[in-house]
Amino acid sequence: MPNGFMLACARNRIDDATVTASSAATPATRVKNLRPTRRWYATGKVEEYLDFDFGAVVPISHLGFVGFVGDTALQGQAVLSNDAGVIADTGNFTFWEPVYGFGEDPFGESLGGYPVLSEWYAWRANRIVDLGANYGARYLRVYFRNPNNEEIAQVGCGWVYAGQPFSPSWNFEWNFVEGWSDPSAVAESESSVFVRTRKTRQNVRIAISGLTETEALTHFRTINRSVGRAKPILLSLFPDAAAPKRSAFQVYGLRGDDPDLTGVYVDDYAGSLFIKEIPQ
Repeated sequence: MPNGFMLACARNRIDDATVTASSAATPATRVKNLRPTRRWYATGKVEEYLDFDFGAVVPISHLGFVGFVGDTALQGQAVLSNDAGVIADTGNFTFWEPVYGFGEDPFGESLGGYPVLSEWYAWRANRIVDLGANYGARYLRVYFRNPNNEEIAQVGCGWVYAGQPFSPSWNFEWNFVEGWSDPSAVAESESSVFVRTRKTRQNVRIAISGLTETEALTHFRTINRSVGRAKPILLSLFPDAAAPKRSAFQVYGLRGDDPDLTGVYVDDYAGSLFIKEIPQ
């Protein structure tokens, strides 16, 4: 099980799963699309679900959700099962965090319950759910519930992950780099400046040393080979931190360079991850 260190949700079992939904205004298979803006939307707005059939028993310890939409109090529930029946049930979990309580907030008097929109990290609808154990399951059902029964709040989700994230026995090195790519266009003339503003994208680069032979060859090398630069990764640097720090350094995107693995010493390996955010 992960040890509180970084999580890299990379090898996604949902890529090979059959996906259906309780209802679909847009296709349920969109949750496989790497662009989280290509969402599955349900036709209902109170309780909906996605069903995944992996075709065989696969290992699952975590779930990931990117680009989800719903009530500000949107709740989820995950149920894992095999042909013999249910083997795990998460109970209700919240998607958005943190939210304002009653009282004063940056916009004045508040009744509470909505995401902390004054902070930039609240705009990124990324959520990793730890199931608490490693399970072998063939089927997964994920419920999406608007507990306030708000008919105006549509239910939907972008990319969904199920699998076992990579979490090394030694955490990433502390010279990690976070940056922002700005694709805005700026043109200058002798008398003026013209700007076409586009949304900035987060970049995170980390180095990982002290990988054991098993971690390097069984896990990290598999990520390099099967994920490469074409499939997305949901990376959380501080999965056990409080919400602001956890959210600030949790990025969903593609690798920005070719994967590498370095043999430092005998049975001692190192690698790196450079993730460039996919806009939501």
